[in-house]
Amino acid sequence: RVRAIAATLDPALRLSGFQRMDRVADDVAWIFGMWLRATMMMTGVALLLSLAGIYAVLSFTVARRTREIGVRVALGARPRGILIAIFRRPLTQVSTGIAVGATLIYVGSQALSRTTQFQNAPIALSPAHVVLLAVYAVFMLGVCLLACVVPTRRALGVEPVAAMRVE
Repeated sequence: RVRAIAATLDPALRLSGFQRMDRVADDVAWIFGMWLRATMMMTGVALLLSLAGIYAVLSFTVARRTREIGVRVALGARPRGILIAIFRRPLTQVSTGIAVGATLIYVGSQALSRTTQFQNAPIALSPAHVVLLAVYAVFMLGVCLLACVVPTRRALGVEPVAAMRVE
């Protein structure tokens, strides 16, 4: 029908490769969808690797303090005091990292929303973004606690004399 209408307007006009309006952007949307899925997968892998790295470093750092834990136990320190002394530094580091990251995200979103190129785009942090950041922060603190609890529990179970012979 479209060809017939075009032929009545101009007999020399040739039409080819036309599509319905709802199908015009399907190819481009499919390509963007594939890139989005690939980016999400790579982001997930990067997130898991960073969490594994944080766990490994914190666990190694706490495990290196086995001798110190043994000395504290031998001198009669309470397990609660030992846990506070062991957990203070890693929790401070992770909390500082979360605070700095959240601050950078906020400052970056404010800077982007003020530029002339993105003035019409909704760049400001929505409540959903804030909830996502809070969930991530809680998850990071959980990984930190797990990285500290496992070696500390192992070290508290070691006899003080055996802990002194570790190194």
